[in-house]
Amino acid sequence: MSAEEQARRLGHPIHVLEPVWLELQREGLIPRRKATRGPDWSPRHRAMLRKLVKQGLGYDEIAEAMGRTPAAVRIACKRHNIRLLRAPGVYTAREVAALMGLPCSKVVAHWIAEGMLAAHNGGRVDRPLWRIQRDDLMAFMAEPLYWMAWRVDRVVDPYLRAYAEQIRDGQPGWHTPGQVARHYGAGRSTPQQWIERGFIPSQRWGNHWIHQSVLDNWAPPGQPGIYGVPLDGAIVLAAIEASRQHAQCILKQFRAGATDQAAA
Repeated sequence: MSAEEQARRLGHPIHVLEPVWLELQREGLIPRRKATRGPDWSPRHRAMLRKLVKQGLGYDEIAEAMGRTPAAVRIACKRHNIRLLRAPGVYTAREVAALMGLPCSKVVAHWIAEGMLAAHNGGRVDRPLWRIQRDDLMAFMAEPLYWMAWRVDRVVDPYLRAYAEQIRDGQPGWHTPGQVARHYGAGRSTPQQWIERGFIPSQRWGNHWIHQSVLDNWAPPGQPGIYGVPLDGAIVLAAIEASRQHAQCILKQFRAGATDQAAA
């Protein structure tokens, strides 16, 4: 059984198990593994390896396509000075964080882990190397449910900044419970109670976020003639869907413009 298969069955990365194997071998508890040499990398195989790397595939995907192990692919890349490259319009998590004005790439990794932002792992499972297509980043920005996760005024890239300004122009945004409390003249913890009691819907991103349509269509309990009637969630969903349709139209326009520039 190969080391990779043993690590897969034990559910641990191979670099974690290798020191344990070496210690057991030194103590004579397990036999020493004989070094095995895989098939040579012919010029044809090296050309295929370079081609797959240029396509933006990771070690695991290249290994599956070539019938090799991921370790063999990593060694071959290192031996033949082949580096994993990124195609134009593909960003790392750190680059996305810089473009969006975020303090840390961990925020982008969290977006990916939550399924908010589509990404491709060009590294390993235990050490991911995320690659994000520009189209996927723009699709993420076009989703109104994620607008509380980033701010237009912090976007650094001019192209993405212009795109962000257009998709958010005139569209209702999201508010924190503190902002909602100031709007209604209530205590700081009161909006949290409204959410817990089901009076108003909210979206969770670290904090609770309340859509602008709530402020436009709901009166809190305690006002004259108001007895705490919960807001119909369909009103909020309709407002979000309208913003989504608007953002999708802007996204199509920007994609069409990018296609025309590429053709020219």
